[in-house]
Amino acid sequence: MVNEYKDSYIVFSRTNTGIGKLIRKVTFNKYNHTSLCLDGKFYQLVSFARKHINDPIQGGFVIETPVRYLTDGADITVKVCKINEDVFPLKGMLNRLNDIRSDESSYIYNTVGAIVSPFKIKFSPYRTFTCVEFVAYVLGIKDKIISVKQLEKIFDKNKVYEGSYKNLVDSYNHLFPEDDYNEKQPKKDVILGTAHHLYENALRSFGKTSQ
Repeated sequence: MVNEYKDSYIVFSRTNTGIGKLIRKVTFNKYNHTSLCLDGKFYQLVSFARKHINDPIQGGFVIETPVRYLTDGADITVKVCKINEDVFPLKGMLNRLNDIRSDESSYIYNTVGAIVSPFKIKFSPYRTFTCVEFVAYVLGIKDKIISVKQLEKIFDKNKVYEGSYKNLVDSYNHLFPEDDYNEKQPKKDVILGTAHHLYENALRSFGKTSQ
């Protein structure tokens, strides 16, 4: 079934993290996270999110594998919608994605934007993205998109799957890419890294950067 999927997709996720549950409470939405699958391989998604399981604030560009969501028998619910490449050309999406990946260390998670987005405020400092802003940017959407629900309204008509992420990727019978997401970082590194991340967010909010 799933192996027949060869196109580009947007994936909405109901993640099991504490922050994910908080986002769903605040936004009154079933899903709290979104990613892109530009090659039909659902075991390798791209998004903006945390990089390690015990470091919830620091974040940036990530390649998401099943390790992030399915470790120790866990599972999450996902909704997959096909991207109409007549409306959102694949070449443009790949070009914008490659622009980010060519200098990905200079991009960070938009923590300030995420905090104010439930108030319908769009705040996008220099080289920062939430997962929603990242997906909208790669798609080339120019409108004010700040919530998962807004993206769902655009793509729901193209839904091709909704259900277990484990069932979605199990059919590949594939050795998934390496992923160090579950490698817990030292507490000192998390504290110092979080402080620097928040400092960098504050700087970029005023049009500056420490990089």
